[in-house]
Amino acid sequence: MDFDFNSFNGEISSSLGLLPRLQILSLRGNSFTGTIPTSLCNISSLRQIYLGFNSLTGFIPASIFNLSSLQIISLRDNKLSGPMPHVFFDMPSLQIFGLHMNKLSGGLPVDMFRHLPNLQKFDVSSNQFYGKLPSTLFKCKQLNYLRLSRNNFEGTLPPEIGNLTMLRNLSLQYNNFEGVIPNQIGNLRNLEEFAIDNNNFISSIPYEIFKISSLQVISMPMNNLSGQLPSNVGLFLPNLQILYLAMNELRGTIPNSISNASQLTGLDLAFNSFSGFIPKTIEGAFRSFDAECEVFRNIRHRNVVKFISACSNMDFKAFVLEYMPNGNLEMWLYSDSRFLNLLQRLNIMIDVAAALEYLHFGNATPIVHCDLKPSNVLLDEDMVAHVADFGIAKLLGDGDSMTQTMTLATIGYMAPEYGLEGIVSTRGDVYSYGILLMETFTRKRPTDNLPEKRINMANVLVGLHKVKLKFLRDIEGGNVRVSTN
Repeated sequence: MDFDFNSFNGEISSSLGLLPRLQILSLRGNSFTGTIPTSLCNISSLRQIYLGFNSLTGFIPASIFNLSSLQIISLRDNKLSGPMPHVFFDMPSLQIFGLHMNKLSGGLPVDMFRHLPNLQKFDVSSNQFYGKLPSTLFKCKQLNYLRLSRNNFEGTLPPEIGNLTMLRNLSLQYNNFEGVIPNQIGNLRNLEEFAIDNNNFISSIPYEIFKISSLQVISMPMNNLSGQLPSNVGLFLPNLQILYLAMNELRGTIPNSISNASQLTGLDLAFNSFSGFIPKTIEGAFRSFDAECEVFRNIRHRNVVKFISACSNMDFKAFVLEYMPNGNLEMWLYSDSRFLNLLQRLNIMIDVAAALEYLHFGNATPIVHCDLKPSNVLLDEDMVAHVADFGIAKLLGDGDSMTQTMTLATIGYMAPEYGLEGIVSTRGDVYSYGILLMETFTRKRPTDNLPEKRINMANVLVGLHKVKLKFLRDIEGGNVRVSTN
């Protein structure tokens, strides 16, 4: 049963509990109020329940955790309050447990995770939970995402964190964790994002962190970290894009090895005690800067980020670009506090398509972006999309339809011929646009694990037909903004 993103209001009917064969209940993005009906807990066949993006209040019914067949519980973005029920969580099928953006409080039950062997995603960010993390949490060896940010958790991060070898995202920002960062973090060989902003971690940063080649984001500002950066910073991080270490007590020189992080686009070391020189051998950044200068000289379009000026010397290189107050598309797709409706997603993708059309056909020299992805789509105050980051862009001159490069784009978004042979063409941008389009409407990253059972084409066609009908209704109502430039 799927009634997502409509205009239903009032309380959720308790009569839904009279549907004994119901397996999926999805009521996201409406205006439902009141409490979660306890009658839903009578549906023993229920496997997936999605009640997010409503205004539900009250406690989470304890009896919901008696549904042993449940695979997904998603109650995000409501006004639920009270503690986590202290019940026996015997749910061997549970894979996703999402409670973020509510007003839940109290501590997590000590034995909560003891019988959740298949839990893959646990997200309770942006609530009011407190206390120490249960030791049973670190027995959930299938965990991919552990998001506990913006609560009041405390205590140390135990060495057992290294048992969660499937983790891809570990987000602990804005809590009261303390102590040292355990060396066992280095066991998390699949980790892509490690974020511990605004806690009370102390001592030096374990060098093992900088050997996790899958890492894209390392964010540790506003702690009490000290000592020097390990000499291997950047040496084993080919995918690192963000390194934020501001407002700590770090000292010493910035290692030259940071130049090996060729994908680095965000580096913040402010408010520390670093000394010496900024490494001049960050060749990847220099090449990226020169390429962007060449591109920006040629483009003017409402859906391409506006270039204002550039500053450059041997120690400092920067662009001055138009400020985009609504951040980037990736933030809106995966944030705990932001949400895009269907029409907004459609308008954004129309804007991106207009930008690509201009880059490919609006200049005497076609421009291939080469790295189209959500983080490179910026949003202004009116939610108009602007394509940004031309660091690995290529210019096609003299009638060329393609060229070659040694610089790889982001895994999951680049066309097969790009990844295998380094062949760059406008068709590769179109391929990336298709990936971006699917991600924007499904909120599934191209690098996410695929389900064991793929969706069939009939379901795809039904879904696309619904999008088409919604779009046509909005056109008739005059609610669609279409880019014309």
